[in-house]
Amino acid sequence: MARLRLSAALFSALFVLVGAQAAYCDAISPSIKEATDDSYSKEKPDSTFYGTGTGSHLTEASVLRFQGEQDMDNHEWDAAIRKLSKAVQLDAAEPEGHVLYARALTRKIEAGQNVTPEMVQMAQQEWKLLWHHDSDYLEQIEAKNESRRLSRVAKMLEKQDRMKQVKAQVASSEKTH
Repeated sequence: MARLRLSAALFSALFVLVGAQAAYCDAISPSIKEATDDSYSKEKPDSTFYGTGTGSHLTEASVLRFQGEQDMDNHEWDAAIRKLSKAVQLDAAEPEGHVLYARALTRKIEAGQNVTPEMVQMAQQEWKLLWHHDSDYLEQIEAKNESRRLSRVAKMLEKQDRMKQVKAQVASSEKTH
């Protein structure tokens, strides 16, 4: 009987230690300040529905992650990006929000909808954050691959922009002659 109690105590202590360790290794976000260039979203929390305080922000962020994921499934990239950026702003320590936000940005880039170099840079930064700070190995691999792929997209956009500038210069020089 004493042996059973000892093994149960050891098991529960091991379970608590392993559980606590996993909980502390997931926080990945950089320090985010309100209303600066570093903030993900400038939208205010919905305090009329969720209330005020940290718990209400975490609840709203969870709902926004769920809604953003549904928007991604429906290929509604702009709505997904808006919701997920607010979710990341409200709960910056939750890695799943960062993953979903990076995926939404990347899918919009892949769809070719109003792709700008700034959007590609935002997606790259988010993937690099996950690559270097996420504890989930599979998400790190995904982040590494997406970051490298987006760097090639950024180079291609840069090349296209240079080609447009050259064409504009040629066209303007032909008009003057």
